[in-house]
Amino acid sequence: MKQSKTADYAYLAGVVDCDGCIQIKKFRQGNSFQYDCTILTNQVDSGAIDYLHGRFGGKVYRNNRYNPSPTHKQIVYRWEVRGQEAADIAKRIAPFLRIKKAQAQLLVRYRDIQNHQMRIPRGRGHPLEPHEVALREECYLEMKKLKSIIVPSAAVTTKCGDSSETMGSDSLALEEEEL
Repeated sequence: MKQSKTADYAYLAGVVDCDGCIQIKKFRQGNSFQYDCTILTNQVDSGAIDYLHGRFGGKVYRNNRYNPSPTHKQIVYRWEVRGQEAADIAKRIAPFLRIKKAQAQLLVRYRDIQNHQMRIPRGRGHPLEPHEVALREECYLEMKKLKSIIVPSAAVTTKCGDSSETMGSDSLALEEEEL
């Protein structure tokens, strides 16, 4: 029996809330900075990643250099969606997210801004206007701020991407709570 799309998005929301990352990335390209949005998750089980890829598309990466400790090497698989695909998924999983709902909503808002800016005729290679760059930077900084918020009862630590400085991370500083 095939699962409903709603159940698929609810499942993905659980994966993203627990082990995933919603990010707006900032990176240098030539003399300027560029921005992009991504949803990703890292898993040691390739089956989980294959499931996500089959249901939602995106790209799959295998990292066999990942080394969580000096004595233990482990292959880690990554599922990732970027750009408009990430925004479409963020919009669909947002109702099911508990921890990263604000991040998903911000990603959708960022992509709406980016889509609007891309519709402005400017000619090939023409840079964005300063106020357009400022809007993207504002979303990027807001995402970084959201990732630093302490969420009670949420034990989540996920390294997001290759560089926490430029990509952000989902490491949450949590205090233990006796149940």
